[in-house]
Amino acid sequence: MPDSIRKEFQRALEFQKAGRLDNAEDAYLTILIKQPNHSSALHNMGVILAQKHKQQEAIGYFDRAIVALPDYAEAFNNKGSALLALGKIDQAVASYKQSLKIRPDYWEAELNLANTLMKMNEQRKALDVYAKLLKIDPHNYSATFNAGLANLALGKLDNAQQCFFKTMIMRQSEQHPIFDQKYYCYTTKAKLLHDVEQFRYLSKIGSNEIDFDTIADKYEKLISEINWKKTSRSIVELTEKEQLRIAESYNRSLHISNLPKFYNGVVNPLLETKRISQQYNKSTPNLAYFDHFLTKDALINLRKFMLGSTIWYDFFHIDGQLAAYLENGLANPLLYKIAHDIKKLLPEI
Repeated sequence: MPDSIRKEFQRALEFQKAGRLDNAEDAYLTILIKQPNHSSALHNMGVILAQKHKQQEAIGYFDRAIVALPDYAEAFNNKGSALLALGKIDQAVASYKQSLKIRPDYWEAELNLANTLMKMNEQRKALDVYAKLLKIDPHNYSATFNAGLANLALGKLDNAQQCFFKTMIMRQSEQHPIFDQKYYCYTTKAKLLHDVEQFRYLSKIGSNEIDFDTIADKYEKLISEINWKKTSRSIVELTEKEQLRIAESYNRSLHISNLPKFYNGVVNPLLETKRISQQYNKSTPNLAYFDHFLTKDALINLRKFMLGSTIWYDFFHIDGQLAAYLENGLANPLLYKIAHDIKKLLPEI
């Protein structure tokens, strides 16, 4: 490879890594004018076009890269993702499989294949792939999370719970790539007030393993000292000292309420399922409003879990309101049972 092309490729790569896609595209095109069969430039052009949602053009460049280098596993993998984005699922699967035929240890293609099998409702096949991946890399977050979803779909609830427990641990481990620092550097007044209320509640009901009152006192003192912005939901960046003051408790799963396994139905058996389905199908967007959704026992236990579990970390969405997710502590047997029952009672929805 001529030195000038090598330098131009390095320049294009630096643009691409910096997110300057237009500059990178121009640089790769300059290379391809001089060397039309430069496989890496062709492949990277495809990647950029896919990022710009120009999937069909991207596939053209991936195909050219494969002609230039027939054993280009990365090109087959990325072509599969572009095909998937166009809804060409069978072709995407074939492309991922070709990538793995070339490089059997290519875990990214393996993961893409498994995720595509999930879209095809081939959960058992997908689960086999996730299991294979997790033997190689037990801390692979995406494989663990999706294995949880696959187990959930197959009714393997204990296995699903184990997967989601692992994702919760990963998300709170500073050593794991999935760890997101923003959830520990920022806060809102509403978030801290919520946490104080929850800590007081946990102290009141007798969660003796942790001194929740002392933690609540720390939070109240911090609330009084921060220079808050316009509203209680306005996001504020914590200083390093402020972060350290609450680091051991802030957005940590200090307490997850235990729930019994529910063997009987948890959805109200008197629910007017026909009327609800009709209302849902007739409205735009599809919505249905109804009361008395759960049995009394299920509602009491769900409320107990939500009040007593320190899982309310996300305040970056829905106008600052707090949210919790399966992968970060929300997963529990009662929610699984609700999902199972509602799917059975309202199959059209």
